[in-house]
Amino acid sequence: TTVATENVDGFRACLEVNTIANINWIKAALSYLRVNHGRIIVTSSMVATTPYPAFSAYCVSKAALNSLISVVAREEPE
Repeated sequence: TTVATENVDGFRACLEVNTIANINWIKAALSYLRVNHGRIIVTSSMVATTPYPAFSAYCVSKAALNSLISVVAREEPE
């Protein structure tokens, strides 16, 4: 669907699965990862940086995931 045709709930659902769920597990794991020098690995998509028409909610959620990982990498450099 497009931005014009997708309802807000569709965006919310994609953000919940692809972004918020990752925020939740990253927050839960950070103290363990710090102590053990662990790594965060997520699965993104090329549509995060090269959006594909008619996949608006998915593209937005994967771009948000990429941004999240970039922020965490700067906040947790070790």
